[in-house]
Amino acid sequence: VDAQFRRSGSNRSRSVQGQTSSGHPKNSLQKKRDLIFVPPSFKFTTADPVAAAVAMAPSPPSGGRGVLLLTAAIAGIGGALLGYDVGAIAVIINMDPFCDIFLPSGNHTCTPPPDKQQEFDRMQSFIVTALVAGCAGGAIVSSKVADSPLGRRGTIQLACVLVCLGAVGQCLAHSFFLFNLARAVAGTGIGFSSALTPVYIAEVSEASNRGMMVTFNQLSMTGGIAVAFWVGWALQKDTHGWQWAIAAQCLPAVFLFVGLLLLPASPRWLAQRGRTTTARKNLISLGRTAAAADEELRQIAEAISEEQGAGYILADPLLVKCVAISAALQSFQQLTGINVIMFYAPKLFTAIGIHNSELLATAGFGVINFLSTFIAFFFLDRVGRRVLLIGGGVVMALSMGTIGALGTVYYDDATSSLKSSTAGWACIVAVYTFVSAFAFSWGPVVWLIPTELLPTSHRAKGVAISTATNWVWGIAVARFIPGLQDQLHFSLYLVFAGLAVVMATFVAVFVPETKNKSLEEISMALGGPGRGLSGKAERQPLLVNAE
Repeated sequence: VDAQFRRSGSNRSRSVQGQTSSGHPKNSLQKKRDLIFVPPSFKFTTADPVAAAVAMAPSPPSGGRGVLLLTAAIAGIGGALLGYDVGAIAVIINMDPFCDIFLPSGNHTCTPPPDKQQEFDRMQSFIVTALVAGCAGGAIVSSKVADSPLGRRGTIQLACVLVCLGAVGQCLAHSFFLFNLARAVAGTGIGFSSALTPVYIAEVSEASNRGMMVTFNQLSMTGGIAVAFWVGWALQKDTHGWQWAIAAQCLPAVFLFVGLLLLPASPRWLAQRGRTTTARKNLISLGRTAAAADEELRQIAEAISEEQGAGYILADPLLVKCVAISAALQSFQQLTGINVIMFYAPKLFTAIGIHNSELLATAGFGVINFLSTFIAFFFLDRVGRRVLLIGGGVVMALSMGTIGALGTVYYDDATSSLKSSTAGWACIVAVYTFVSAFAFSWGPVVWLIPTELLPTSHRAKGVAISTATNWVWGIAVARFIPGLQDQLHFSLYLVFAGLAVVMATFVAVFVPETKNKSLEEISMALGGPGRGLSGKAERQPLLVNAE
């Protein structure tokens, strides 16, 4: 330790006065304290100065806000892993060459005869469900991996590997079983990335721009959907077009894997593991000034110290409440009906009356979905989370109500489409309006809020639970919606309209506003972690481990 002290601190030690404020010479321990960063909340034990002295390093130059933007933009590519698959599979399951191999209809097309329609729909829904089931499993496991030495970045890189393996497996599969097995593998990777990409971005961001930074995840997701729609539309007549469309999913995975090698580890994950010096360096490299980094690290250290008194999530009423709110929001995201629109858009447009350009119309609202996300990007940190969720919920309710009402009145069972072209165009406008409203509200905000409500020690676990809830509902939607569509037709959209009203009401009553607050301030405002059933915080000293 003395040798390390001499090597690392000799230059700085010359500038340190050899006297304390009372005029007495400083001893070795006091000198070491002067030479290292010590947040005020730290309670030193005899082991602490030794470990801290080993970890001591000079302050690096600030990276500027551009580094934070670049970090969020690269990490946000994780959203494209999900978005591209959602867009691609919606088009692929309506490509004739694909259906001829995996969804045989008897006529080498994706239009089966009436006696095979039900079986055809069931197999289509199973293809969608296979990925979603993998996502649910991946989300549940993600917290264990993310809190391990692999960390947030390593877990997302593991997700990239799984997505590529799954994509290759789908391209090479020649049976329905193997194709869906490969989709489950890819889904596991997407489950990892969907749970941890928002967590990582939130943990590296500042309170004033956290909403904007996490929205990069949704921008990549909607961008992936839009690109996949257009890729599928361009390749729809190619015999191997479906394989090229799936293989292209490896591109964002490779970019993300390589990009993460250049990004800093989450400062909060580092601090939780006692690596405070690296945590401080990373905060500064992400654009904080040295003083701001010290203050933020002090808050993180205090929060982690408080959280050491926290037990299992289910043992703390506060944590249960936060997880319940997060899980409810994630459940509502699926119940907005967005995946019904995304996965089965061509079928919807055919029912509205677009018979020859349904894939083109589907690709069009992929663009609307992407562009509307910029509303959240620029206004989420200005107007707040609640305003966007409530406003978006109201617009979605009106849109779904319009589709349901017009479709119910004008639907013709004989032709399986609307009798009025005017009503059809009104429904198309309503669909685009719904997608736009979702893109600036329940799309990005629902991925953000769970990362804000949950404390550092339980963030990965709590977000994993809420994300898994999203995917479990996704399984239900993918499994039962095709049958409900065949039975209820446009009345199903009236159900989604009613659910949108319930969602907006839930936010107004239960969801707190979190804009412009640090993650630690949010935790303390909600009551603070580690208070347990007694309501009293159980403080423990936070030890600093050698790196």
